[in-house]
Amino acid sequence: DATGWTLHPGGPWQVSGSLKGKKDVSAIDLISSSTGLLASDEGSLVQAVRLDAALRTLTLGAAWPLLGPKQEADIEGIAAAPAENCYFVTGSHAISRKKMELEPSRFHIFRVRLNPATQAPSGAVDTATLRPLLESMPELKPFLDEPTTAHGIDIEGLAWREGKLFIGFRAPGQGEQAWVLETSVKVV
Repeated sequence: DATGWTLHPGGPWQVSGSLKGKKDVSAIDLISSSTGLLASDEGSLVQAVRLDAALRTLTLGAAWPLLGPKQEADIEGIAAAPAENCYFVTGSHAISRKKMELEPSRFHIFRVRLNPATQAPSGAVDTATLRPLLESMPELKPFLDEPTTAHGIDIEGLAWREGKLFIGFRAPGQGEQAWVLETSVKVV
């Protein structure tokens, strides 16, 4: 149970419902002022959330798997795309830290389509990978198959704006510089 979370300064929020999957939230975004989606980085579940800012409450709702059982997407970013009636969700595209090997399930980017009436996931999910795009970039290709301990690719954030996705990288980086990749939503 997630009661007692503090979501931002100004006092605690009340959380109701049960957090599905692992207990470490890694991504959340809202498609409206009250409806959103969150995910843990382990596993492949996304979960609906309802927010009431006036009452300072967050209600956790239904969950949907993006991959099969026991597959880990390593979800690191969610971006609401209201004009497209969907969320985009990305895995880290990183080499596994525990096993130090390439796990294909981490190399996904998803388009989670919504029911227009409820703004909840409809069950329709499109899946792609950013790997071909990353392989085509001479600046990033050398880091694609490296572990994060050697500054290998590690996506850590995602944003949507006007038909474009902005992908934020934790690694590789140099000093205080980080990569942000801009691409069309047509990659998914």
